Amino acid sequence: MDMRGIESVLNECERLRELVYPESYILKRLKDSSNVAIWGTGEHTEHLLKVLDIDKINLKCFIDSNQSKWGKEFHNFKIYPPKAITELQIDSVIISSCTYSSEISAQILRNFPNCKYVDLYSELEYNRPFYYVVDDLKPLYEFYTETCLLIKIDLESLKVSIDNDMLRKLDEFIEDIDVDRKGFEKNIKLTSLEYVNTYLRNSDEDCNCETKKKIKVAFFIQNPNTWSSTESVYEAMIEDDRADVKVIQLPFIHRYSTEYNGSRNLLLKKQIAFIPWYLYNIEEDRPDIVIYHSPYDATRPSMYSVESIKKLGIKIIYIPYCQELFGGDIAKWFFNNDIHRDAWKIYVRSEKYKKMFKKNSLYNGENLVVTGHPKFDSMAKLKDFEVNEYKRNLVKNKTVFLWNPHFYANDGVSNSTFNTWKSFILSLFEKRDDLFLIIRPHPLLLGGLIKLNNGDTTEVDNFRKAIKNMKNVILDESDDYRESFVLSDALISDTSSFLLTYMPTCKPILHLIGENTIKLNEDGQDIASVCYKGSTKEDILNYIDMVVDNKDPLYHLRISKLREHLTYFDCNCGYRIKEDMLNSFSESLSEL
Repeated sequence: MDMRGIESVLNECERLRELVYPESYILKRLKDSSNVAIWGTGEHTEHLLKVLDIDKINLKCFIDSNQSKWGKEFHNFKIYPPKAITELQIDSVIISSCTYSSEISAQILRNFPNCKYVDLYSELEYNRPFYYVVDDLKPLYEFYTETCLLIKIDLESLKVSIDNDMLRKLDEFIEDIDVDRKGFEKNIKLTSLEYVNTYLRNSDEDCNCETKKKIKVAFFIQNPNTWSSTESVYEAMIEDDRADVKVIQLPFIHRYSTEYNGSRNLLLKKQIAFIPWYLYNIEEDRPDIVIYHSPYDATRPSMYSVESIKKLGIKIIYIPYCQELFGGDIAKWFFNNDIHRDAWKIYVRSEKYKKMFKKNSLYNGENLVVTGHPKFDSMAKLKDFEVNEYKRNLVKNKTVFLWNPHFYANDGVSNSTFNTWKSFILSLFEKRDDLFLIIRPHPLLLGGLIKLNNGDTTEVDNFRKAIKNMKNVILDESDDYRESFVLSDALISDTSSFLLTYMPTCKPILHLIGENTIKLNEDGQDIASVCYKGSTKEDILNYIDMVVDNKDPLYHLRISKLREHLTYFDCNCGYRIKEDMLNSFSESLSEL
């Protein structure tokens, strides 16, 4: 069995632990140091002393260039000028400054050449004050350490042995997490040990001739909430004898995510056989085609980046996970990633979209193929979707609204109106027992709020508590939005893909607009033009009354726009994509 995937996890654990726990790195660098000084006595050092136990180092004093601090005490140690390094025979200095680290290190090299120093900013990957980086990377380190436990459980289940050194490293990182192994193991059992064992066996042996003749297709399933973007393609592909299909489960790595391995849970629930990313050797398996549903390389392990796959000579397919209605400065996120340049084919919803893409992208869009979007295959069959009977009875005889608030970004770019309308909307529904509210937040909203509040969960806890205490409000955090689409009579939404995705229900849509609402591209503007506008309390109240009165003056305009933006709405988009993909690949072979 090839161990490169597991080795990459262990290497990433090593890298992240050094960044998340700088004390271990500092202690290693200060080994055999007898007289240590810390240079800096400001906020940066206050943060440093929260993660560094000074009893573990031979600290003699603090150094500071600020003359007004000389002679004073800081954490019970005296503050000296830089020249004291010689006078006190300091042999090691910890540089505690982000802004001036390079200047201080240059000064030490110039004036105190025999004194070694530790500079976190030149030696480690800190591109800003370390305490911000630590805060950002802790969840990522927790993910990788939990992955170590996943690996160990998977290997034990598969009866695969590994060398003692690798096992020791796995155990070492597992010790860093606080998790109930039995409970953890119960939830992550492989859906098909036979499937993975077959893959591992075929990796070590020559595949049979029948399999070699087939076109090898690998689905990279990363985010459970976007499974609908590839579901009908997968279903069509596994029914085609020309294809040898594998599902590779990838994590979704995002600073706001509360569930990095959500795709694993989704595949288990749907009983779809898969190979965890760390057990899959893509270099050895060499699929002919890989299918992505997310354009963001930063959200997946580097070995599965578009650049890495391109280097292997594998053909790349991209099926957009959302409906890309955003314009302005963030259009680059949706039209100018590596995948938009390097994909062999990108399957899109309409000719109208294709023209809009070419206008907003740096690339020519020649790799775009209009097949209709597979997400709408399931929407075309929405009336057949099985709804939980308890929920159906819960909303019975009430007018049901679906509220879809977007998430907040920490870079000032956001279109969420959640904080603007949260209290008003909850208060409104609390007073109206003839109404029912389903809240389906963007998957990154609540985790993002906790992150933006520096880990404080109070705001989110209070929000959840308020919902729990209301009889006519529920929170939908499931992987599948379709149940909420079926149960609802109307949508209230920030700018998001839902403005288009909800349209096939033929139900009214209120588009919430705030001060920071992101600009829309041409398609987005066109779609928003047939939605009701919500920028005031009066707008929201009037919309609710309109829906209760069973009125919808924009209905016919909305249906006409839907036909413009969805070239195909016939349950066959996934089939068309499968046919184009396999036929085009076969043709490319015949041309060689």
